[in-house]
Amino acid sequence: SPAPPSANSLCFVFTPTGPFTACEANRTAEWVRSGGVLVYASEQGDPELDQVFNVSRINGVVSSSKAIANPILAGVNQVAGADGAIPLDPAGNQVPILRTPGGFVLGFVSSIGSGRVVVLADPLILCNGYLEKQDNGRLLADLLGTDRATVAFDEYHHGLTFSDLSPQAWLLTPWGAGMMWLLVAVFVGLLLRGRSFGPLKPRQVE
Repeated sequence: SPAPPSANSLCFVFTPTGPFTACEANRTAEWVRSGGVLVYASEQGDPELDQVFNVSRINGVVSSSKAIANPILAGVNQVAGADGAIPLDPAGNQVPILRTPGGFVLGFVSSIGSGRVVVLADPLILCNGYLEKQDNGRLLADLLGTDRATVAFDEYHHGLTFSDLSPQAWLLTPWGAGMMWLLVAVFVGLLLRGRSFGPLKPRQVE
């Protein structure tokens, strides 16, 4: 079983592209029960995480570009996210914190043991490009609090592994491809202008 987390530690899990195993999901649940706070935001969810945290989702997509916050979120009235999301179907012990104007639940909080889980149907609400919209930044500030001992991001299940640091991986990114084209352009330009690529070395006499 995992070691008990430090006081007020927080972990973000955004859209797991690498699925959780049953063992990993159970260890995550034990971590929450022993005092951890998990922010689990995913468009479609992870089957194992959904099972251990009793997350139910409604079939279908609803308009979610604007979500109205529950008064329990200090200073948060409305947040902005993706145009559509799969709404949540909270149980009796899961308190809705975000709803669409039509009343569909886009986020809830649930206490589990000594910890709690915040489940969001739309992770874009907390992504960098959306923090300046509506009250998104204030929502993140409320989740972080002021005395977090540790804040962690689960990048392993989000698809970031050591293989992503290989040249083949970064060449597939927009900035990586741009850097490659820049190097090729400089090389071809110097080649066409007859410039040398380094100091001339005299040929050794046989």
